[in-house]
Amino acid sequence: MPNLTSELTERDLKLFKLLSDFGVISTVQLSKWIFPKVARTTALRRLRLLEKRGLIRKRGTLPDATAVWMIDQKGQRLIAGMTENLYFPAHQLEHEITLNEIRWRLHGLGVVQSWMNERELRRKAPDRNGFERENLAIPDAVILMKHFGRPEAFVRLEVELNLKSNERYKRLFRRTDPYSQGTRAWIWYLVKSRSMGNRILRYAKKHADYSLPPVLGFTVIDDFLTDPWSAEFHQLEKATTLATVMKLSRPESAVKNTHAHASAHALSTGGLNGNAVSAA
Repeated sequence: MPNLTSELTERDLKLFKLLSDFGVISTVQLSKWIFPKVARTTALRRLRLLEKRGLIRKRGTLPDATAVWMIDQKGQRLIAGMTENLYFPAHQLEHEITLNEIRWRLHGLGVVQSWMNERELRRKAPDRNGFERENLAIPDAVILMKHFGRPEAFVRLEVELNLKSNERYKRLFRRTDPYSQGTRAWIWYLVKSRSMGNRILRYAKKHADYSLPPVLGFTVIDDFLTDPWSAEFHQLEKATTLATVMKLSRPESAVKNTHAHASAHALSTGGLNGNAVSAA
């Protein structure tokens, strides 16, 4: 019988480590991150082979039918020497995939010093009874950023695809402590729309104590993923570009890509009427 380990490639091992770290990753994301110059059919063939050997497995699908993958126990033992019971509810898969897309983008910008996800935060939470542990104000991630308003800043990241009830935000904001990392942390919501973000800001102003609104803000997810340099960090009284908040310098390649995207958008929306304009 062939040795399983000897048949694995460096790319396979990179895939296992990424799945172990990120939890769940979609086929589209794996194609971009692990198989960037490989035909989609070839990538899928490899994923199915690794699945057949019990190293990875499908967890479910997104609303657009894209498959979502996670590491299986054989894969865990191979890279970590131990196994962990990982569970990702089907109704949270879209949230997890969106969070991981944001995480990948932040790492690509070179602004992350360390990242601790919700699973790690819950493991490290004080030993309490089940109800108290479940009701801790634990964010989707705590990030140590090179710069976020100030050098080496902690950021409590929340990805919000749907608004919670007023009562949920009331409980959440009353439990949230900006000083839980030992120093004041920013609270950054990534939301689907500006109206959703503004609602969250109003809830915070109404229910939180005075220390929370000055460090809380939101960014629209699509704005961040499309052009993080121009995307804005919205607070109650002002909006600041992330380029300023995180001290980002836009690389020349990103300028060209942004201009090309703007030109293509203008052609698609106005070109048939002769109203297309070139990007500034």
